Amino acid sequence: MTTTSFLDNSALLPSIQQANEKMKSTLGRIETSLSSQGYPLKKETYHFLTKVLEPSNRIERTLYMLLFQAAYQSEMLSAGSAYFAIRFANEFISQLLKIPNLTERNEVELMEVFEQVAGYWNKAVCTHSKNVTEEELKEEIRAISEDKELCEALLQAITVCGLEGKIHIEDSISNTYVVEQKSGYFFSSVKPFKFFIPALGLWEVTNPKVMLVDGVIEQVSELDKILNGALETKIPVLLIAHGFSEEVISTIKVNVDHGKFNIMPVRLTTELDSLNVLNDIATVCGAEIVSTLKGDMVCLVPFDSLPVVEKVKLTPRELNIENAKTRRGVSNQIRMLLEKRQEQQHISDLSDLIDKRIQGLLAASVALRLPNMPPSKRENTKVRIDVALRQAKTLLTNGRVDFSDAFCFGMSEDYSFCDPVANAFYATLLKLEFEEFQGKKIPSLTAWASVYLAGKAVVRLLTTGGLVVITD
Repeated sequence: MTTTSFLDNSALLPSIQQANEKMKSTLGRIETSLSSQGYPLKKETYHFLTKVLEPSNRIERTLYMLLFQAAYQSEMLSAGSAYFAIRFANEFISQLLKIPNLTERNEVELMEVFEQVAGYWNKAVCTHSKNVTEEELKEEIRAISEDKELCEALLQAITVCGLEGKIHIEDSISNTYVVEQKSGYFFSSVKPFKFFIPALGLWEVTNPKVMLVDGVIEQVSELDKILNGALETKIPVLLIAHGFSEEVISTIKVNVDHGKFNIMPVRLTTELDSLNVLNDIATVCGAEIVSTLKGDMVCLVPFDSLPVVEKVKLTPRELNIENAKTRRGVSNQIRMLLEKRQEQQHISDLSDLIDKRIQGLLAASVALRLPNMPPSKRENTKVRIDVALRQAKTLLTNGRVDFSDAFCFGMSEDYSFCDPVANAFYATLLKLEFEEFQGKKIPSLTAWASVYLAGKAVVRLLTTGGLVVITD
């Protein structure tokens, strides 16, 4: 059952203040929490916040939902920033609620003031940001990983594949961490049928044929030559298309289960990221795309005409193709994409899509194999690896900043300090500096993104004319 209620400001603000004080008290009292798998959660992690801040009423649920959204966005930009975002929001709410007649001011006006003061803060952070040294990076990763061997393995993996490469975390039965450089090209814009993937979660074949169809395969008869060829030669086939009918999938599945042939049908996702990915796969495989949209007929494609690649590995989330003989073609494709990106660099969305395509064509990948360990410890290790890798990328890309230096510079540069919202903004930073971050060096992106995203959410929350609260 879902109930909906509306609260006006006379009832909303006192309730928010009460929920905010409870949130502050909870974060002050609890230092550690246990995950559902039984391993301890660090206070700086997003999972810790969602675990300890459990709402007990509608106002708390709504408040936490809004702040968790800002914290999650911040965490995706900079690892470990979720806690900073929540703490800033917590103190910012307290400071804003001290402003008389806050809700009588126009939301657009208050947001303009916030954007201005946040701009000064961004300038302060950028001015005092400094690149991290190799030793400082090691210290950060060592602190997050809490394991010397894991720290060394992570540093080695980063050195091998770089910031834009892929690091795959795999389980193993060895006694130590193993870092292995992998070859091949990776594509995530695929959607295999889960019931085709073996129980271990990996379909791996050597010297398979590849068929690419720019369209939907509707009839089994379209694949007669391919099915018969796979049946006679027992050569595995990777079959990629935009879609398959139920008849086609059921026919392939029955024959695969009976061991007659080994064919893996794979769909392309419908997301924006999958645009032109079929062309990139074709370049890697040295294959011609069968385009039903252009009038090509799948039924006329001979089995022998399909190209053979060295190795294919398919998981529910990713396709890996190894094929060294097409390196020159892949290099030309990357060069073309770089030129295209240069021409359209002013369009950020297109630049991001091209960057993802280039990343898939760069054969830089590392497998980090975990030693044999209990399930709870393994999950905890994977979480620490995720945070450490994202933190390393943030630090190497944006550097870090001394919180106190940035705060002092921001105070000296902001000439609009007479506005109550600006006063509340800097009072919040001052309190955070005094209580937790005095003299501490934090990632520059954390200092900026968490403050901006959390602050924006708070201003919108407190200046609304009322609030609709929905709960199940």
